[in-house]
Amino acid sequence: MNAEITAQRVLKWAVTREGILPSGPLWETARLGRPGRETRVLAGELARRTAATLGIGVPAPGDATTIGLGTVFLAAAVGGRRQPEPARRLAELARPAGHRTVGPRWYDLVARHGLVAAVLRDRLPPPSPSGTTTTMSTTVSGDGDEPEPLDEILLRVSPLSAVLHRPPLRKLAARATGEEVATAVQLLARPRGAATLASGLAPWSPEHTVLGWRVELMRRLRADHPDAVLDIHCLARSRHGAEWDRRLSWARRALNRLGPPDPLAIATVEFWAPLFSAVRSGTELARVRPLLQGHERALELVRFHNLDKVGAR
Repeated sequence: MNAEITAQRVLKWAVTREGILPSGPLWETARLGRPGRETRVLAGELARRTAATLGIGVPAPGDATTIGLGTVFLAAAVGGRRQPEPARRLAELARPAGHRTVGPRWYDLVARHGLVAAVLRDRLPPPSPSGTTTTMSTTVSGDGDEPEPLDEILLRVSPLSAVLHRPPLRKLAARATGEEVATAVQLLARPRGAATLASGLAPWSPEHTVLGWRVELMRRLRADHPDAVLDIHCLARSRHGAEWDRRLSWARRALNRLGPPDPLAIATVEFWAPLFSAVRSGTELARVRPLLQGHERALELVRFHNLDKVGAR
């Protein structure tokens, strides 16, 4: 058992989603620099499965060579998470040279996202019926010397995950998300990129930081890419309307209670603020998105709680 076998077990789990997230030792990490054929095939299969799930073009079977070592390093780091320091160092080695989502590196970024998304789903407890959840840590220490959690490093080195889930909390707190916005714009330029972005951002999330990031991203895209923002809200209603209705009903009750407002309730309503702003600025939804229905209650909550202003939270 060594670091490469640990990586193989995690990659296989991410592909099949069978059983629990594996763990293993991080011995002989130097071998990760020249992974064997089985490891490379698993990374390529993860890219193909993830691309199919996202609804984008899948790489040809021979394109596994375009998957770089970063995905392998991340898989080993996740599997070796019980050795925190070596795991963090391995994850840091996966830092991409750039955040461009064009050219042969595209499927490398897709493979990274497939792994990171699977890990985040596995480690996020399901929401309670009331709409709240106990999530991974969502606070950022002011102590710059505090080690960054592995989950946050994974988001930092997986550009697609930082767009479709959220950027690292430290970047959100510092409002330093220019790279993530640029990655989203590049994604929109790809075939089916707008559909990929909408599919990733349309569902409700039990993490207020995730919903808050979606609001920030939509507001920054609305001037130059208004259709992409409308597509997100259309898909939220057409594919996830029942879930959004339940969560909005909970948010309305939560925001009417005495005491400090629930951040998840605020974020649940604020998700619809970019659509409210579009309507207020004169966008005729009945003409540009005739299939968009059932959004009226959400927009009324945005208006009532005055959440249509940038930085309202």
